[in-house]
Amino acid sequence: YTFSGWLAEGSEEIGVREVTGAVTYVGSITRTPKLYTVTWVLGDRNETVTVPYGEYPSYDGVPERASDGYSYTFLKWNKPLDWVRGDAIYEAEWEKKPLATSIDGEMMEIRHSESAVTVVATHPQVDIREAARLAQASGKSLSVKWDRFLLTIDSTELSKLTETTCRRIHLIERSEVGTGVSYQFGYFNSAGQLQDVDVSATLCGLDDSGSPMAGYLLENGVWRSVGTEAVTVKGGASFSLSQAYRIDFLSADKCNLANVPELVGVGERVDLRLKCVFGYEVSAAKVTMEDGTAVAVEDLSFLMPNGNVKIELTVTPIVYHVTFISDGKVIAEADYLLGEKIVLPEDPTKPSDGVNDYTFGGWSKDVTIAYGDDRNPVYEAVFSVTPVAVYHHKLALIDTIVLIVLPIVGGVTLLGVAALIVRRVIKKKKASAASAKTERRGK
Repeated sequence: YTFSGWLAEGSEEIGVREVTGAVTYVGSITRTPKLYTVTWVLGDRNETVTVPYGEYPSYDGVPERASDGYSYTFLKWNKPLDWVRGDAIYEAEWEKKPLATSIDGEMMEIRHSESAVTVVATHPQVDIREAARLAQASGKSLSVKWDRFLLTIDSTELSKLTETTCRRIHLIERSEVGTGVSYQFGYFNSAGQLQDVDVSATLCGLDDSGSPMAGYLLENGVWRSVGTEAVTVKGGASFSLSQAYRIDFLSADKCNLANVPELVGVGERVDLRLKCVFGYEVSAAKVTMEDGTAVAVEDLSFLMPNGNVKIELTVTPIVYHVTFISDGKVIAEADYLLGEKIVLPEDPTKPSDGVNDYTFGGWSKDVTIAYGDDRNPVYEAVFSVTPVAVYHHKLALIDTIVLIVLPIVGGVTLLGVAALIVRRVIKKKKASAASAKTERRGK
């Protein structure tokens, strides 16, 4: 309370006057309420207000808190508000939700600018629902950045996401193409189902410095160059950061095309030795560009040209030409499909050459079915060798001869001869010796 002067009764002016009669003065007291500080703790900042004693404090508006990877929704103050009788502090309590997470709950980095909320994605599937709501509420665009690929949705389009069941932007495929990268993305709900949403987004490629990079957009099966300018698409799309073109197979019956890339970078080698159904293989290929220009094919592969190509494959059965040889001569030959059982010819014979007799002992390798890398297998007859017995009067002293022979294909090699010769004492020679001895004794 502060004294402000004297006030004569019946007067509204403060001050003492000349005495002209009886008068009563009343002290004029000014009452100023005592002020106290009320502090509102909002998490990212504090706000303070001055409130007179005895008054009821109130926060002006709805408390807000800047996002820091999370979005915050005000729930209540940490204690009930009360009449001011001294300084007071009230702390806000918030509902806290991540702005962007992977499917595994990993939080993504969030960057804020004057015009955009940007999610720096390190995972193919990103839940962006809260980030979209934040951007929409603040009148900003939402961007999602995967390394060199940037997708941006304007604030006017965000309601098409936030008002639907769509929660995620999913990088369905990221594949290396030549010297660049190809991206395919789509929109998914919380159950992981692809959503057909009519939302427009701008796509842009970025180089290492963050500057726009030339890109290619897949439209109706054709890759179209969009240069370095951002391009607007509706719904999911495929975007490439390298000069790449499409491969179309005009004929590829019985071939498995599952591992053939749809998009191939210029200068990249394409292998056409594709897997086929059992018993078939690609035997030839014709590759042409859309204008009819032929592309050179060597060893069933080619270098991707600067344009889309059409491929015609020739697929034929796998055939084996089997040959049987005996004594250097073909005795049978036939063609077999992969897996067919090879039919054996009749056992061949080889006539004696006067020195040896020959007996058929089988083939140079097992004969089963047609298979393997050798498409022209050759089977040679194997003969065992038995020497022909030859007697001569000069060999009458030979009692036993042991021969060791080695059979080879179409002939005999004499490995060694071991001879054990037992010489008999011819009676005539013994008689001569005995006669000579008798003669010496007589002399």
